Amino acid sequence: MHDDLKDVLTAAVENGREPILNVPARRATQLRAVGAERPNTVPVDAVQQPPLVELVTLPANRSGNESDQLGIRGLRLGFWLCGFQDALVERQERGERLTSREASLLEMSRKDFAEIRPLVIAMAVKRLDAVITCPDILADAAIVGASTPGSLEVFAFDTIRSLSARASQLLQDHGADAAISIFGDNETVMEPLAIFQAVFATALSVVEAFERIAPNSSRFLPRLSAALDSELERI
Repeated sequence: MHDDLKDVLTAAVENGREPILNVPARRATQLRAVGAERPNTVPVDAVQQPPLVELVTLPANRSGNESDQLGIRGLRLGFWLCGFQDALVERQERGERLTSREASLLEMSRKDFAEIRPLVIAMAVKRLDAVITCPDILADAAIVGASTPGSLEVFAFDTIRSLSARASQLLQDHGADAAISIFGDNETVMEPLAIFQAVFATALSVVEAFERIAPNSSRFLPRLSAALDSELERI
């Protein structure tokens, strides 16, 4: 069991190779050890989503192997393993006894999640920046800025872009732990899915806070919220 799991994760992380398993993406609230079908989702028609980043390399100032990379397929595999881990932990909390193989999977996934954590944080930060700077989003923001330069929508967009830019700068200058800290108290978060949730939930909460006080005629902020809210569906 140990060797099989290591082979799977090694195949996912090394140089962006194809993983052994072709794993469908899942939404956070529906991750389980069974029921692997992904629910149908409705795309955000008003927003053209940017392409997924295929590889993420950590900044050169990190310690350890500077050639480490995590491809989007490796991230999908990590999300898939999160589902099994959550299901096993839930069973443990109900007082059920895990088999030796299940306990092995739980322990190995924790260790591997800790190893790839910096790569996942870097990927989440870069993905947030890609969503916010999507050409359609930038075009809409420019239209709003030209028509009402002093509006709350313009200030809201400047704020969310500053959040993303700050996270990117922290990642470059101080590493993954500093970058994730701007999105809340996430020092102990290891699971790939939870890391993405922390990043995008924080960004979404910022936009939604502005939405609540923006004029009812606002169309740009709901579009930006929809783009952030739908992101986990695409991972």
